[in-house]
Amino acid sequence: MTMKCTCNNDQGGQKILVYVGSPKGGTFIKNLATRVYKNNAVSMGNWVLGLAGTDEQCQMQNYYPYFCYTIGQGKAITMVGTSGFGFGF
Repeated sequence: MTMKCTCNNDQGGQKILVYVGSPKGGTFIKNLATRVYKNNAVSMGNWVLGLAGTDEQCQMQNYYPYFCYTIGQGKAITMVGTSGFGFGF
C-alpha cells in the first residue's frame, strides 16, 4: 500500500509512504532522491528489493483549517527495484 505525502515541506507531494510486507517488511518513504530500477512498479503483488537510509516523516495536508499532520514515518528509500510490471509510483 502507498500513500502520498501532500504537505509543502514534503517536496510538494513528491514523497510517498510505502508499506512493505513480509518476509522483511516495514514502512519506507520514496522521495525525489530515490533511484528506481527495473519496471518502476512498487505496487501490491510485486517483490521489492532495495536499500533504505535515514528516518523521515510523511505529512498530509489538511485544507480547512490549513495545517499538516504526520501520517507515518519510515526509512528513506535510496534505491529500489521490483519484480513485475504495474502502475508504480
